[in-house]
Amino acid sequence: LTLALPVAGNPRSSGRFRARELAGFRCVTTPYDGLVEGLPAAWDDLARRSAEEGFVHSGEARLVFTGKGASPQEVVAELQLGVD
Repeated sequence: LTLALPVAGNPRSSGRFRARELAGFRCVTTPYDGLVEGLPAAWDDLARRSAEEGFVHSGEARLVFTGKGASPQEVVAELQLGVD
């Protein structure tokens, strides 16, 4: 699982975090806006629904943060599940 935060410009790496550009990949996606505790169920649902539609999971997954939740326990993101 790769955690990502889209940025603009030329970010500089510092501290524990490193900026890097990720190559695009074929994936199925779904938005997520909810509590962090709900993420495992959201991933399971995306995997199940995509398998039902005939997609084969490639083993790659990304969680892209797309906004800020109303509290520290809330996540606004896009779940990206790589498919072959």
